[in-house]
Amino acid sequence: ELVARLLRTLEQKAHRASFDSLLYLDLDNFERFNEQAGSGTCDRYLRELAGSLGVRVRQRDALARLAGDTFALLIENCPEPRARAIAEETLELIGDFVFDWQGHKLSTTASGGLLIMDQDVPTDPEQLLAQAADLCHTAKTSGRNRVHTARALAHQTNDAVANERVAQMREALDSHNLILEYQAMRPVASPTWGDHIEILCRIPAASDTDEVLMPQDFLPVAERFDLAKRLDRQVIRQTLEWLGRQPLLEPRLKYCGFNLSLASVLDDTFAEFMAGALSGSAFAPDCFCLEIREAHATQYPDDVAVLCDALHKAGFRVALDGAGASVESYSLAARLPVDIIKLDRRMVQHLADDPVQQVMLEALHRIAEAAGKVTVATFIESDDALRKVRTLGIHYGQGYRLCRPQPLAELTPAAVDLATGRIGG
Repeated sequence: ELVARLLRTLEQKAHRASFDSLLYLDLDNFERFNEQAGSGTCDRYLRELAGSLGVRVRQRDALARLAGDTFALLIENCPEPRARAIAEETLELIGDFVFDWQGHKLSTTASGGLLIMDQDVPTDPEQLLAQAADLCHTAKTSGRNRVHTARALAHQTNDAVANERVAQMREALDSHNLILEYQAMRPVASPTWGDHIEILCRIPAASDTDEVLMPQDFLPVAERFDLAKRLDRQVIRQTLEWLGRQPLLEPRLKYCGFNLSLASVLDDTFAEFMAGALSGSAFAPDCFCLEIREAHATQYPDDVAVLCDALHKAGFRVALDGAGASVESYSLAARLPVDIIKLDRRMVQHLADDPVQQVMLEALHRIAEAAGKVTVATFIESDDALRKVRTLGIHYGQGYRLCRPQPLAELTPAAVDLATGRIGG
């Protein structure tokens, strides 16, 4: 019946936009119940638990016991923030459920995998269940009694390759050995003093047979295996540690941007983490900017607005990255409490030969400027694009035409030998 419901949901998605999720649940350490009370008592526990959950789920949703101590909940027509809340509430219900048996109270927790089903999803319900089960396994290996969330993938990375990349990422994270690079932002409209950079991350090779992983290789895997938030924080920590050893950069550094994953955007402790990471630093908070993707701001406007306010209170700046990718871009540029608007690459790549893109980019720039925000054109890769961006009055530019990514160590001030000793270097 659950498979039939999943099929109906997939058919409906082909005809209209809908927000659906699949929650896969596995009870933690349930095997000890068998040892304590026997299989008959365990069956009664499961029936009682299922009944308790059944009366608490929404009427439109479908709760099913799959096998053993695993359940699945199909959450239909429900935005992702609410689906995440339902998943957490379900875990709380399981943790609070107590079954009395011969004077003993049986209770346990559960791990969950929440699969967000966007428009581009597998057409086979079994694939959806398998992906949700993988997320649940990640929650278990991450410490149990938690939910791990990711989007359904129509085309998954080969399991063996994904496992190798996960191991490579974990080794780099455990050893604090991420490769950090930077790409400079250059003033386009008028000269500006100081360094303006965006921090980029690579995953180092763990052995002679491995390759250095680029973002397109590791980010989808990091998001799927609950490593994205940890990755964000490690990039920030390593950057701040390196900056702490470069006192001569303090007056020069005017902008240092970090890209945020969705996991960090939805993490209500992130602003507190940033403030703690920067405590005791010689660099002012307003040197640092957290870049949030427009797709995330469009999908979670309330969560992003709350994060922006929290970061601003701590003294940091916020950028909207990829602006112009959707029709919501113009309203976001006007009302979202961000300081910087980074224009989507597709608006810039064909700017020189597409007059419509020129009009759209100019309109977005004027809206941002009227709202008191700075604009950055990304992916400037030709002289023609640079000339157009300058003509339109964009404040900053970023791209291979201006500066290619370079190792962060190369940002170090050049060494100068004076009679009083050497400075820089």
